[in-house]
Amino acid sequence: MMVFIIHNPLAGQGDLVYAYASDAGDTRAGASITNPQGIKMLLCEDSMQSSAKIWYQYFRNAGTYVFSSWCIGSENQSDTLRLEIKSDGIASRIEIHQSVRGEARHLISHLSLTTLYQAPPGIVLSAFLPRRKYQIPVWQISNHTPDTILGEYLPGYFWGTISTIPDTQGKFYRITSPICLTFEPRPPLYPDSATWATLGALNEGKLPGPGTYVYELRYTRHAPKVVDHANIQTPGAVWHWYKTSFYYVSYSFSTRGGRRSTLRG
Repeated sequence: MMVFIIHNPLAGQGDLVYAYASDAGDTRAGASITNPQGIKMLLCEDSMQSSAKIWYQYFRNAGTYVFSSWCIGSENQSDTLRLEIKSDGIASRIEIHQSVRGEARHLISHLSLTTLYQAPPGIVLSAFLPRRKYQIPVWQISNHTPDTILGEYLPGYFWGTISTIPDTQGKFYRITSPICLTFEPRPPLYPDSATWATLGALNEGKLPGPGTYVYELRYTRHAPKVVDHANIQTPGAVWHWYKTSFYYVSYSFSTRGGRRSTLRG
């Protein structure tokens, strides 16, 4: 189970999340974004460590935004990339995740842009909270809409993440569990039906301790989920760019000293 600190992306309208992860300590990167009015904002500057941050309501206005990134490797390989991001002003959140690793001749940078929309009221999560101290709950997702929905990774499997409520500095932990793409095929979730939802594929691990947590589940209404993908070769780097779009539904719950109580779904 992996745990890492980011700022809370679970609220708001048009929020921006930028997360950076370096596979090697001697690789540095920076990124910025420019809004339709031409105002530039720094996202990450000369970072050598994994980090992430949220800017609330940054994409609240529709338009074209320009994302720029640069990276430098241990052999002084360097390059920059400029991409356009179109916002419809409706999405709840847009997340940009970037990872960089250095190789002998060039850098490898993976960039993913994920646009998230709030699920309609007919998609409902209910929790089955365990009696063991800090054990991971299991959820049931019910589809009371006319649409058939598919899991984020495999059509018939619904795997999510757990986050803590942010502290006074706005930081929180996101907890994930391994994903397995070799599971037997299973049908998607049809209208007026329900199925299980878990933390990752195996629902492994324990909660860090007492507190309030948010389980977030992403899904789509049609495949393919990757709506845009490009491998961009530049003189100093190879940039792998992925663009996806999902709906999401969340469920809040709390546990205190081994006793658990549901706050809301």
